[in-house]
Amino acid sequence: MKQNIIMIMILISLFFFGLLIYDFSDELDSSITKSHWYTILDGELTRMNLANNQFSFIYTETKEKVSAYKICSSFRYNRNINVIRLNCNVKANKIHLSNINDNSIVMTINGKEIEFFNQQAEAWNADFRNNNNLTIEEFNDLISFDFNKYTEVNLSDIQAITRSSDARYLAFVNSSQTLKNALNLEALRNYANKSSIPVVVIIIDYLRNDDLKALRKLNKDIPANIKDFDMDSILIYQAGERKFVFVHEINVNNFSEAESYNNI
Repeated sequence: MKQNIIMIMILISLFFFGLLIYDFSDELDSSITKSHWYTILDGELTRMNLANNQFSFIYTETKEKVSAYKICSSFRYNRNINVIRLNCNVKANKIHLSNINDNSIVMTINGKEIEFFNQQAEAWNADFRNNNNLTIEEFNDLISFDFNKYTEVNLSDIQAITRSSDARYLAFVNSSQTLKNALNLEALRNYANKSSIPVVVIIIDYLRNDDLKALRKLNKDIPANIKDFDMDSILIYQAGERKFVFVHEINVNNFSEAESYNNI
């Protein structure tokens, strides 16, 4: 008799546990539903929305749905197991949510963990870190370029260097915190370390159009307007002995290229 009671209790417990597992009637937290969630798939930025139990997963540029989820438009949620079940007949119709914080969510989709971010830039940054096997610390070091390692020069300095008998490389750089600029600056660091001629930097952001007008007297190929500089590259000129000549352009596209840069 006692064994029967124990068995009944176990069955009742399993029944209620089953109800918890299969009850998809909960509401997602507003911290998730109020944001767009971005990740990079096959080199393209995607966006997932989960507001009002409506589901969309699209490529941001074309607005087309991610192919595996074209027929999916709504979902239900189970808070106990932290799973979203899509109301569509697709293979990966269950999405497990984990590591949820204010800025990102790790979702397990079709057995694969994918991190989504509420900012587009963070999605691109994470994709860059993963593709280049960088830790967050290494990535932060890359994008936090220290201009104090170089002598910064202004117009009067440039004119003095040009008249000097000692040659200098003048690197026209910008201070924007983009991945492209960070890669070019990392390449510049390697370029400077391997160069027998000292490298000094001219921060484009600090120049005025009047400064450019004076510089064009030294080299007519200098852009006449700040906005005409190509911010995706670093231009290097050699100055000294009353010469001011273009010698090199730095324009790299990946970390390995920047890290091993040697184009002296």
